Amino acid sequence: MLRIENVTAKSNTLVARLDINHDLQKYFHSDLFIAEFDFDIEAIPPALLVVPVVNNLIQVAWAVGVDLAVKVMDRAHFRSCHRLRQVFQEWYPGLSFRSEIRPAEIVDTKVGGSGTAMLYSGGVDSTVTYIRHEPERPTSIIVDFEPAGIHPDIIEHAMRQAGGAHVVRSNLYSFLNRRQLDKDFGSHIEGSWWGGVQHGMGLLGLAAPISSVRRTNHVLIAATHTKAFQIPWGSDPDIDNNVAWADVTCCHDGYELNRQQKLNDVIGSFIANTGHYPLLMVCNSYARKRGRYNCCKCAKCAQAIVGMLIAGIDPRQCGFGLSEKTLPWIKESLDTMAFFARKSDYRMWEDAFNSIPDDLSKIEEVVPGARAFIEWFRGLEFTYDDYFNKTCVMRDRPEYAVVVRDGEAELRAS
Repeated sequence: MLRIENVTAKSNTLVARLDINHDLQKYFHSDLFIAEFDFDIEAIPPALLVVPVVNNLIQVAWAVGVDLAVKVMDRAHFRSCHRLRQVFQEWYPGLSFRSEIRPAEIVDTKVGGSGTAMLYSGGVDSTVTYIRHEPERPTSIIVDFEPAGIHPDIIEHAMRQAGGAHVVRSNLYSFLNRRQLDKDFGSHIEGSWWGGVQHGMGLLGLAAPISSVRRTNHVLIAATHTKAFQIPWGSDPDIDNNVAWADVTCCHDGYELNRQQKLNDVIGSFIANTGHYPLLMVCNSYARKRGRYNCCKCAKCAQAIVGMLIAGIDPRQCGFGLSEKTLPWIKESLDTMAFFARKSDYRMWEDAFNSIPDDLSKIEEVVPGARAFIEWFRGLEFTYDDYFNKTCVMRDRPEYAVVVRDGEAELRAS
């Protein structure tokens, strides 16, 4: 059995101590789950404080087939986890799912508000969700789960939005041994525990304490894919729309738009109507440093650059430091299969490729050489197998480690 021994709230910090059976310890880097908020959480009901813990832990119990014991759970959250288990079990029949959640007490809680919150990172997807829902004045929730962190300009921008913002630092990404989980269960999922299983439930769970303070009963999470992507993925309408607690519901937003449509129809229209270019932080480089904009050296940056060029958006106005070497580098990387990509990443490239117009004169030359590059790109027989590296060994991202000083736990960059 996995057991959540206790969940404490002291000032702004949530600390959950886990009792992990010896046989399961290989799946954990720490027996502490921590979330640091930017407000005092001591008055938040215990059943809501446990939501982030359960939502980042229960998938391990499902995979290995052990029960999860917890002292108290909100009734709507308990039922939500039951629905989510059914979805994951249908997706991943190779995993055990011989497990139950065993709360000592189930209670009814209520937020009692009518506001909207949304997860916000400054990436293309969450920027589109904010633009679409700006009239609702959503409260942005920024989750900082690795030392590279969210760029301070993104945080500052979110704080200036009508609904304001909250920042949460957490070890949700690093308290688990994702390398071991990927090794043992990767063949049954999309190859990545974080991508295929954890991130939708895990990130939304961190919104529970915020919903209590801000009285928000609706939480948005931006869609990555569309229904054309048929591979199970940890953030999907079947997952996100079933996450719930108290009287709060969650919504997988923008599922009807692929990545290129988001650039063309939403961000492009926003720029045309307002004259403002949003700062987009899409970088996925494992070497990205805190306080830096997009590295323009990784596959995710390259894909965003190509998509923006096709949409007639100048990447340099959106936080990308292009040089005269950038487009030749992207071309060479595709030619030599230097970019690592999973099928989930490839779909975004494919969206861009399929959106290139027949008449290239319709594409604005926002960057010198853009039209010539797009003409070359359009001429490829573009497939996942021919242009992307699927076997390279990727370095682990920088992670947060837990340090205990004078009995108090805190996060530190490892």
